[in-house]
Amino acid sequence: MWPFTKKDQQMTAEELNKLMEEADAIWGSDSPDYRKLLKMYRRAAKQKNGVAACRAGMLYAAGKGTMTFYSKAVDYFRDAIDWKNEDAYNKLALMYDAGRGVAANSVSCADLYRRGMDEGSLESINNLAYMYEYGRGMPANFELARKLYETAASIGVAVSMRHLGTIYEYGKGVDVDLEAAKHWYRQAAEKGDKRAKKYLEALENGQTPSHTDKDPEYASIANILETTER
Repeated sequence: MWPFTKKDQQMTAEELNKLMEEADAIWGSDSPDYRKLLKMYRRAAKQKNGVAACRAGMLYAAGKGTMTFYSKAVDYFRDAIDWKNEDAYNKLALMYDAGRGVAANSVSCADLYRRGMDEGSLESINNLAYMYEYGRGMPANFELARKLYETAASIGVAVSMRHLGTIYEYGKGVDVDLEAAKHWYRQAAEKGDKRAKKYLEALENGQTPSHTDKDPEYASIANILETTER
């Protein structure tokens, strides 16, 4: 799909690894040079590197280092999936959820989360649980949502811990259990989840509910640069 230059075709595995290490260091810095990053990830993607293709798609979707280009982001995410990058399922699902570069389709979104979950994407597990909790693209299923959140929480996903707190605070498919809610909010807060800390403080101060029923934080195009793969 992407044109190869002679230089790209001659890149050795050692050169590719060095390029990715340099790019990843920039990606994790406090003030990334997104324009430089995009060039580096595009070059690595020509070597069919799934991480690079996914990162390039994220930059195009977020308009970082380039103008926002949703259709190109979709193409990169699809390439990344072909090249065995598990995070790309989650990112492509976000495009279907928001209708960016593709027609909005909750069913396709949920299917991609399922596929990502099967490949081990932590974000996909959490986001599929959210779709079951709120009936996005499928009938609401609190029990399955809770089990998926528990799976992600057991691996250390803070946002899933927070969502579990909400499940117990509001009695979604379970009896209302404010102590269980506090437990999960506390677990998430200890991992740095600021929203969970706020909910926990509210409950401990006797404020119920601690927040509106629908937790407003759901993975979206707005935070597409977030990744569990850093």
